Amino acid sequence: MMNNMKNALLFLLAASLLPQALWGQDGGYPVDLWQVDGTRSDESLGDSLTPTQDLDADGVDDVFIGSPYASTNGLSDNGYIRAVSGATGNTIWQMDGTQNSEHLGHSLAPTQDLDADGVEDVFSGSPYASTNGLSYNGYIRAVSGA
Repeated sequence: MMNNMKNALLFLLAASLLPQALWGQDGGYPVDLWQVDGTRSDESLGDSLTPTQDLDADGVDDVFIGSPYASTNGLSDNGYIRAVSGATGNTIWQMDGTQNSEHLGHSLAPTQDLDADGVEDVFSGSPYASTNGLSYNGYIRAVSGA
């Protein structure tokens, strides 16, 4: 009986805090802090994203964003990965795919500091890339976060 009472009290406490967590302390609506927009039609910016540590030393964790259908550097659907400031939404760095239909940034996953430079790295999957004389065999790439 005591456990049920404790659980009910915890539920009521959590339910009373939920509106503040969702709508802010003053009960108002959530406010956008920043927004990053794709620059071309069909770019699919944000198709994948994953948080990372503070890359630009501003005290706020940052984010890796994938744009797998972007066309850059005269290529088509090569895609890119972009590191973005969590504080401002400004681009810290961008890595573009190097071949047509590579779709770099199709999937992203955080990982530890693989190259021992003090910065967390990121895995990127490009399932439609063609490598080693094969067509659309895909690859997974480890990318330095620095």
